[in-house]
Amino acid sequence: MSPAPISSSVAVSADYKYILVNTLDDTVLAELPFQDVSYANILNEAGSFSGSIPVNPTTLNYDLYDVTVPGLVSIYVLRGDVCVWGGIISERRYSAKERKLEITADQFVNYLDRRVLWKTWSTQYACRIDISDMTIGGETKRIGKVTLLGTSTFLAEEIEALKDSAFISFGDEPDIAVYSGTYRILDNPAPTENGKSFYFAAYYKPPDKNNFIAIPVQRVTEDSTSVKFKQTTQRFLKNLIGNHFNDDTYDLSFANDEVAASNVQRLQIAGFSRTGNVVTMTIDSNDQRHNFVVGQRIAVRDLSSPHTALNREKTVVTEIVDNLRFKYETTTSGTIAPSTPTIPSLTVDAYQRVDNVVTIVTNNDHGLQVGDVVSITELDNRINGTIRYTVTTVGQVSKNSTNDPDKVFQFKSRGPKISYSNAPSAARVRKVPIVQAYTGGPYRFSSDIGIIFNEESFEGLNETEKIETEAIRGYELLTFKEIIDKYINDEFGFDYRIDCSYDVTTNTFSKQFMFLPLKPRSLEDAILNKYGGTLPVDELGKVEDFGATNLIFEYPGNISDVSMDETLEDGATRVWTQGNIEELSDDASQPYAGIGDNVFLNRGWPIFDKVIKKDKLSTGRALYNSARSILGQSQLPVSTFTITVNGSLDPVVSSYKPGDWCIVIVDDIFIQKRLESYYENRGDVGRVVLLRKIAGVEVKVPINPGFPEEVTLTLVTEPGIDINGDESKWRWPAGTAGGYPAEIAI
Repeated sequence: MSPAPISSSVAVSADYKYILVNTLDDTVLAELPFQDVSYANILNEAGSFSGSIPVNPTTLNYDLYDVTVPGLVSIYVLRGDVCVWGGIISERRYSAKERKLEITADQFVNYLDRRVLWKTWSTQYACRIDISDMTIGGETKRIGKVTLLGTSTFLAEEIEALKDSAFISFGDEPDIAVYSGTYRILDNPAPTENGKSFYFAAYYKPPDKNNFIAIPVQRVTEDSTSVKFKQTTQRFLKNLIGNHFNDDTYDLSFANDEVAASNVQRLQIAGFSRTGNVVTMTIDSNDQRHNFVVGQRIAVRDLSSPHTALNREKTVVTEIVDNLRFKYETTTSGTIAPSTPTIPSLTVDAYQRVDNVVTIVTNNDHGLQVGDVVSITELDNRINGTIRYTVTTVGQVSKNSTNDPDKVFQFKSRGPKISYSNAPSAARVRKVPIVQAYTGGPYRFSSDIGIIFNEESFEGLNETEKIETEAIRGYELLTFKEIIDKYINDEFGFDYRIDCSYDVTTNTFSKQFMFLPLKPRSLEDAILNKYGGTLPVDELGKVEDFGATNLIFEYPGNISDVSMDETLEDGATRVWTQGNIEELSDDASQPYAGIGDNVFLNRGWPIFDKVIKKDKLSTGRALYNSARSILGQSQLPVSTFTITVNGSLDPVVSSYKPGDWCIVIVDDIFIQKRLESYYENRGDVGRVVLLRKIAGVEVKVPINPGFPEEVTLTLVTEPGIDINGDESKWRWPAGTAGGYPAEIAI
């Protein structure tokens, strides 16, 4: 049954306000009377805003130059009390002849494309593997223990994910590489609370055997040993975007300074004081200035007793006092009068310089680590002085050396060769207390523009099926938007947008990031509760199951114009997906999978191939499922409707957003042919209206608020979602008859 057509509507005058705010904290700067305004909201992309304002004595009172600075200033558009648009000013143009200032802005989604993930994010970790026998429940079992190397730890969410299974690589050596594979993670023994290790049942199935056998007892420490696990799309993006976008990857660390993405500043501490938990730190004047930014991550290291409580491996600058002084906070409180650091010294026994590398041998164990900063006194004028050195290696001794490795360290120092020599008795080395920071950040307070990522943000993502997720290397410098877009068209794809809102009571704005499921929750619920989990054969879901009955557009009626575009572009009757297994040689065949649309091929369509690379997928099943999903979205002919509506007629422009589903009723003989075709109804002749998803909303605001807005809606189909009961059986492995898709997995 079709919904009732629109009988009458009443135009609602549009009262628009344009509020300019500071981009970082939403502090209101001005309300400007823009003219010639248009704005657009687009699904998965950044819509734009454009407007102009005359420059005259009246408008100059708004301080136009300072309140329209691109990047520093953002705009919110209010229609009445409803925020219908928000974004960052990207460009302005002033014409002296016309005395007019033109402003262009992009939705906040664009900010995701102006921020890069500059540290490595991966679900694959280097590890050590220990295989041993353990007694569990009175039985002796062969158990494997995976321990992460270095400073890596599993996040709490990842430990939860590990309760299923993980892919464990035993390295490249042929005699142990055969053990590599997916293993079940044990609850008993449970993963360690410090996030460093977990246990697995150490049994594998050789290719020529029918039974599982125990892996021999051993310790594996190959350079290429690693553990990798699958995650749901929700968990993956929640951990990455939700935890690291707003703080500029504050909690992620580099493996070492050699792979750091920026220069490392190591500034000597000259003095300090503390009031409560706030420390005022002074750096040595030889460093000239610190160049820190409020919110920048720093490390305070190597202050000795009695001031070790001031050391912080990770904290942020809270205030800049001057070029040499800044403030930060400690976890403890107490008053410390202005003090200078105590710097213990070690006696130097011997030294040398070869190929610009100085080797120092101390009288006692030095306790130094790579990255520590040292000063040298009374040793050799070619090395002494105000110069400080960064330790590059510790414990490295020549083959025939009798020196204790714990007493040897090295640093770089350009100069002529100095033969191995005994040091003067007064020669000393001191570990200098330092403040360390990377010149590239993180800048924690400068990265958070107030985009909200909460539980509601991620409800639209797959939260049950685990997928293969790829390592994102810091050196790739991918934007967060590029990362998100990699997963849009996967088997468990999604849409997204940023919703802006206005609170009349508090006079404040907010911006909420939203992942939207391709299949509406209302449809999921209807299939489960109304249809017992599967749509009836040859029937589509009802339009009300999509929540579309709240938005009805009719021609003639509130639609003034409608156009339909159908194209071969981006469509296909067969889809191929190319996977990737990094361990394979260049000569080996990488996995790939294909699926043909038997329904359309049987209806006389020729083959139109589409090839998609999926570097993060490595199994035939995963590649097939991805190809199936893409094929569902590629049904020919690809159809897009564009309708122009009166934005002041019900449903008014502020009542819908990209991603919403709507009903379109068009009294037109040609479009009626589309409605009656298999391409539209998939064999369900009961569908008598067009069901569409809003992909874009473009609004032209009239100068006179008594006139209606002109709204252009871009409407798309979702053939992979709006499927009938017969097509809903597309699952792995697919069948071979009765309209099932043809599948190839290699």
